Amino acid sequence: METLLDSSYTTVDEKPVIQLFYNRQKIKNVEGVEPYFYATSSNPEELKKEIEEQHISSILKIETIEKTIIRKKTPLVKITLQHPRNVPENRDKIRNLQNCEDIYEADIRFAQRYLIDSEILPMEGADKAGLVVASFDIETYATEGKIDTKSPILMISYADSTGMEKVISYKKSDKEFVETVKDEKEMLEAFVELVKKQKVDIIVGYNTDNFDFPYIQDRAKELKVKLDIGADGSELRLERRGIDMGARVTGRPHIDLYPVCRRLFKLPRYTLEDVYESIFGKQKLDIDTDKISVYWDGEKKEELDLLFQYSMEDAKGGLKIANEVLPLVYQLSSLIGQPPFEVSRMGTGTSVEWLLMKKAHENNVLVPNKPRDSEARERATHSFQGAYVLEPKKGIHEDIIVYDFRSLYPSIIMAHNIDSSTLNCDCCKKEDAHVAPTGAYFCKNKTGFIPEILGNILKARLETKKKLKEERSKSKPDEKKANILDARQQALKVLLNSAYGYLAFSRARWYSKDCATAVTAYGREYIKKTIKAAEKAGMKVIAGDTDSVFLTLPNGGKEKTINLGKEFAKKINAELPETMELEFEGYYVRGVFVTKKRYAMIGEDQKLTIKGLETRRRDWSNIAKTTQQKVLELVLWENNPRKAADYVREVIEKIKEGKILKKELAVYSQLTKNPSEYQSKAPHVEAVKKAMQEGKSFSSGDVFQYIITKKGEMISDKARLTEFVAEGDYDPDYYINNQVFPAVSRILGALGYSEDELKGLGKQMTLGSF
Repeated sequence: METLLDSSYTTVDEKPVIQLFYNRQKIKNVEGVEPYFYATSSNPEELKKEIEEQHISSILKIETIEKTIIRKKTPLVKITLQHPRNVPENRDKIRNLQNCEDIYEADIRFAQRYLIDSEILPMEGADKAGLVVASFDIETYATEGKIDTKSPILMISYADSTGMEKVISYKKSDKEFVETVKDEKEMLEAFVELVKKQKVDIIVGYNTDNFDFPYIQDRAKELKVKLDIGADGSELRLERRGIDMGARVTGRPHIDLYPVCRRLFKLPRYTLEDVYESIFGKQKLDIDTDKISVYWDGEKKEELDLLFQYSMEDAKGGLKIANEVLPLVYQLSSLIGQPPFEVSRMGTGTSVEWLLMKKAHENNVLVPNKPRDSEARERATHSFQGAYVLEPKKGIHEDIIVYDFRSLYPSIIMAHNIDSSTLNCDCCKKEDAHVAPTGAYFCKNKTGFIPEILGNILKARLETKKKLKEERSKSKPDEKKANILDARQQALKVLLNSAYGYLAFSRARWYSKDCATAVTAYGREYIKKTIKAAEKAGMKVIAGDTDSVFLTLPNGGKEKTINLGKEFAKKINAELPETMELEFEGYYVRGVFVTKKRYAMIGEDQKLTIKGLETRRRDWSNIAKTTQQKVLELVLWENNPRKAADYVREVIEKIKEGKILKKELAVYSQLTKNPSEYQSKAPHVEAVKKAMQEGKSFSSGDVFQYIITKKGEMISDKARLTEFVAEGDYDPDYYINNQVFPAVSRILGALGYSEDELKGLGKQMTLGSF
């Protein structure tokens, strides 16, 4: 099956030609496509005449058309030009004309504009297209821990969906997947030829935007190798995208899995190894990267073979991760109508914006301009009152049921028709409209632009989930079909749940403070009403958080609590608008609630649900995380706070005795700027600076681990990178007072234990205290 992978344009005889890149290296050229933009004016005919009098040769056509602005069909001037490069100069010229109020849609890139206008959907049918997805990774040489682009690439690993697995290098190995070439130059050439030979459709890697591809490009320039891996024979191109780079391969979309995984998963760290373990529940082969040059230069065959195996596993691991996350990227691409290269680097708000731009075209609505920097900065100063969060009933609770409002904020937008086009409308009197708690009111006669789009997304998602449920209930479900349906409903959910955040985003085209504040005000009102209704029904409200309520029935037990909860939810839903629903999220055997947004619960399957506690934070050591995990299991599953407190005392005693291995003590951190730019003497920065004196090299974005040792006065003086620390050389007081104790004190403190009691300095409490 044919599926569109990418779009671009080229120039033939001074005319733009759209290039559409399909799988199997099929390229379609579309001629006769012309760039355009719009100008608004109180007198469009006068503006049209004024433009004509300029005698601008690059303007092909000037015409008056109608588009919807806010609620009204409005005449405006459409200016059509010869070439995309003519847009910037003419945009500015026309904006300065006397009869021009403003210019619109002049900042949409030509190839992306074409996809909107043509309504062609990238990646549609990707699941049936038999795409060849290839993953690659490089290993580089480092001297005394320092890497720069003068250091050679040692090997390039490659794995694709056809089963091809290969490491290309200029050292020999008897491993069957190693291909040996003459030198680094021939290795780069072999990689380029392999991509072409395999007819790769999608190229993936991990942090390949900012490391692998820029490094390859620098080495290729040095060695005079042509990186013509584009489907049209074009070379790899690096482009600045905010603070990051984007490595563009025309016609063969390059998808860097690192930013995709950062958006999809909540992890303390985002190394390839961490993401792999999080998805698949097992570790992939890893080695100390400082050993790469040692293994390469050494004479031990087993060490070089280990390096080859490690490189191969990186490419294979990247391909496995890609198989998990690419279906979602493909679905988002087809939903918003933009290529996967762009979509994979978009935040959720940007995805919503492109969807709105696509729908604006379909509905003949004029796309608002992006705000100027000064306007965006002014918007960013606006404060928004957030969601309602009820202070929880501190301590342990049993037989907990949790109810969530399904997609609360988008449901509110739909139910109350919240949109800038319906805000304080002329056709409704305030008393007859949807009046928000803020006082703003919204039209009841005509559905707004964004509510209508969200309604269609919600309907599509419910239909997709229904099909998914039907497929998975079959005796022999089609897993491929089920996975595609699941990816589609997830993509729809992403767009649905990003709508409110988009309305409040200071750089959004459809930004509206009035709409955003109305949404959160309605949300607070609904959750408060639900809490009151639950209490009236005889249930105990343990906590309320944004769109969720945590309930139990005193002395009711599991069955009675769930049954009463169902009756309560049925009554609530009967009074809610059609698009809103209070859903049963789950039953939990036991939970401990500490403060607002800090709790942990355990289900009948012994699975922990944790929010606001420290087990997933990067800046906590393993000893802190594992101690907290064990405490939660003892408190929630065994219902034994005393045993949990005793366990903490045992851990503290082991720390004092120096019995904890350094791998349990390492604290992970990341540089947000280059080491020389830091003014403070933070421990992680000082650890890096000491390592640099030992020959290590660091730059912004690097992730590393350090330990607080015994040597030094201040904590920052004691910080050392883990590799420079001997076993047993750690500061026990730091790990007790700054790691383990803070990780468990909120939990056990909520149950009545004091700091001294946990550290074995005071009288132990009895279970009767609870």
